[in-house]
Amino acid sequence: MTDFSKVLPGDALELPASTYNAMIDAARANQSSATVGPSPRPRSTGQTVLVKNSSGADVIQYGVLGIDSVVFTPTDDLQEFKNGWALDCSGPTAGTHEGVFVVCAEPIANGAIGRGWVNGTCVVQIDVLDAGHQFADITDGDDSQLTSATYGSARILYAEAGTGTKWAVVRLDNGALTEIRLGKPTEAYTTGPHATFTLDPCDAAGTDNGEANVTVQAGWTLPTVDDTALTIPVTAIIPFRLAADGKWYVLGQPVQDYGEVTYNTTSHKLFQTTWYEFGWFRTTISDPQEITTAVSCDVGDPIDGGTD
Repeated sequence: MTDFSKVLPGDALELPASTYNAMIDAARANQSSATVGPSPRPRSTGQTVLVKNSSGADVIQYGVLGIDSVVFTPTDDLQEFKNGWALDCSGPTAGTHEGVFVVCAEPIANGAIGRGWVNGTCVVQIDVLDAGHQFADITDGDDSQLTSATYGSARILYAEAGTGTKWAVVRLDNGALTEIRLGKPTEAYTTGPHATFTLDPCDAAGTDNGEANVTVQAGWTLPTVDDTALTIPVTAIIPFRLAADGKWYVLGQPVQDYGEVTYNTTSHKLFQTTWYEFGWFRTTISDPQEITTAVSCDVGDPIDGGTD
């Protein structure tokens, strides 16, 4: 029979062959069970926090949940809020959860609390729409993956080749939602209104940067001046950014501006050009238009003493 009795400090240690062999067998069995047991906690350089799944369905490991609130507010339980706060999350929704989501570090049953990544690097699946996309964000109504985009709050550090659902490594909390981007119209924006138009992303010099075209919101009505329609030309470099509703918007609203007044010595008429400024860019300039209305004033420049 194998002797498994303990020894005291200072006692001579003599191991029978049967005891030594039993120890070796136990060590091998333990090593074998470790190789087929549960996988270790996934690695990440980011921070995991407690997450309550309030989506109405179980969420898989590496699934995505949108952050809505905290489980206990300071009003509910101040001590619990300070010492054991957890994020209350639901299924990702467009216009609400862009840049405000967690990637689950473990499966989380509906109504249960688990851990999820809110920043740093982690593994996640991405619906890659364009192999050239370098960013990703939530997928509306889909808690299993992110969706690739030209810009988003998750920076793609690695993704399997091709398009479709791919495994990837991303850096969360990339901060890209606040960045201003630049693009050129793929075709001239004329009289409208047009609900949207398309921009081809470029750098500050107007050079195409190779990223996919972006649909931006517009809704402007550009005027027609003396049968000539003012347009935003394809050479315009237009700033735009992603808004909280998940849509891209151009920065700037149209303001009418005028050129210098010229005098025609033959017709004895005054002419002036007009265009619309959007801050960083403007429409085409109209041909000189006759000035048919004016404000009369007394003799002399008002600045020099005259009055209207």
